[in-house]
Amino acid sequence: MGRCRHCGKELGGASNRRYCSDACRMRAYRRRQRGLPVSIPKATRFGLLGRRRETIQGQTRTRVASSEALIASARARIEESKHQVEVSRTLADNARARRSGSW
Repeated sequence: MGRCRHCGKELGGASNRRYCSDACRMRAYRRRQRGLPVSIPKATRFGLLGRRRETIQGQTRTRVASSEALIASARARIEESKHQVEVSRTLADNARARRSGSW
């Protein structure tokens, strides 16, 4: 018999079960989706923990990299719009100067 990979409860029934209930299975799934480490009880850590950590850290690094790329892209768009505002102000000032005849 094994133990639940989320809460560590002793499993009964089929030998291929990983979680004691649907609730534990969904909790573990949601944590993985968020890129959070799945809390693996000490009783089940044996050889699985190292591989799980690598996967989770790899996912986290990927998410951080994509977040940094999004932030850089947003900053570039902000700078571009600031430049466009400056250009339009300059054009408006030039048009005012032409109309007033002080050009």
